[in-house]
Amino acid sequence: YVVRGTIAEIGGALLYNVDIIRTRNESAVASFQMQEESAGDVTVVRSILDRVAASLAPDTPAGGEVPENSDYYVALGLIEDAASRADFEAARVLLKRATEKEPDNAHAQALYAYALASIDRYVDDAARSGDMSMAAINRAFAAGGADSDAYFARAVHHYVYGDDFGRFERAADDLEQAIKADPGNMRALKWLMTVQIQQGDYAGAIDIADRALSLSPDYRDVQGNRISALLSLGRRDEARATLDKLLEETPDWAWGRRFRASMALTDGDFARAREEVDRAEALDPVSWNADIMTIIEARSGGLESAYAAIDLQARRSGLDPEWVTYKKSIIGGDIGEAQAALERLVAREVRPRQRAQALVALGFVHLYGREPGPAQAACDESVSLIRDDVNLNGPPELAEVCAAIADARLGDDTAARRLIMRFERTRPARGLYRPYW
Repeated sequence: YVVRGTIAEIGGALLYNVDIIRTRNESAVASFQMQEESAGDVTVVRSILDRVAASLAPDTPAGGEVPENSDYYVALGLIEDAASRADFEAARVLLKRATEKEPDNAHAQALYAYALASIDRYVDDAARSGDMSMAAINRAFAAGGADSDAYFARAVHHYVYGDDFGRFERAADDLEQAIKADPGNMRALKWLMTVQIQQGDYAGAIDIADRALSLSPDYRDVQGNRISALLSLGRRDEARATLDKLLEETPDWAWGRRFRASMALTDGDFARAREEVDRAEALDPVSWNADIMTIIEARSGGLESAYAAIDLQARRSGLDPEWVTYKKSIIGGDIGEAQAALERLVAREVRPRQRAQALVALGFVHLYGREPGPAQAACDESVSLIRDDVNLNGPPELAEVCAAIADARLGDDTAARRLIMRFERTRPARGLYRPYW
């Protein structure tokens, strides 16, 4: 089931209109109203839970199975619906306390693991809390068996900490188990969309979004992923209109501000991009903001400001120093130093995902330097590393494009023509954006 409704302020009181929806067929099971004088969130939540429980299981004593743990409930609110890094940090503290008070609370253990992994996701591949997160997941499975939240947390762990290219399949398997156990697990539906987008299944991601939004129409994370999938399918006007409408409703939606800044960059509107990313930065200072700032400053000719934005991104994301050197060298026009930084990175990087990323960047630098042979070698190795994540029914991966360009410059354009056909199958409308290759 999912619970949804509205809250209206009447005088000094709050009127709650609550609907209980069965997720299997999206039918309304029960509806009720509550008027609360108290401003205490936990008190209100307990009252709503008791009424929901009474509607679904009228013979169960009110509050009989609900933990008396306010930290847990406040943390639940923090991690819902487009949470920021600060929200996850606060939730981590609360959920840690909740698990210490109730070690057998499987839901709290699973969500504690999710909060830890989410914080590390904000700092890119810095696996600071991977072991702690997995230990909490194991405790969740032990306490609650095959519970939806436990499967969900393990899926996020695969996504955040997996260094190989099978992580998406493992994450998708666990997310499907989470949704099977609880069809109304909105976080699992949202993350399944994320995995499908990463795998290039944009139409499938939109189907999941529509299913989730039919149950929870205002779920901002799902709406954000849907916008991303629309853009990837080339439905740019629809994506833009959806984003504009949502930002009218929720002006302080940090993800929406960042995404609007990204879209403004592709339009060449640097003033709008700067305005939007500044607003996002004030709401939620994360590494994505710094990445956008770097592009704005570099394209505007402010090299020192661009270098400062790269340093900011490095502090927030744990960016390898060689990537910092590469980025600064590229925007400063020193291609030789950029190539040298990538070669140093490739020489020591053994983690599959990180190595593949460095190889494809090195391949494109070789292409820029009219060296198709070394470009082919670098990009062929990158393709071999990412093979398990390539969706042959989706748009080509950057490594595949790099390898195909190198082949074509060496006289064999077969792969390039095949990739162009694959791209056009996934983006069939002729008037839509086409990449330079």
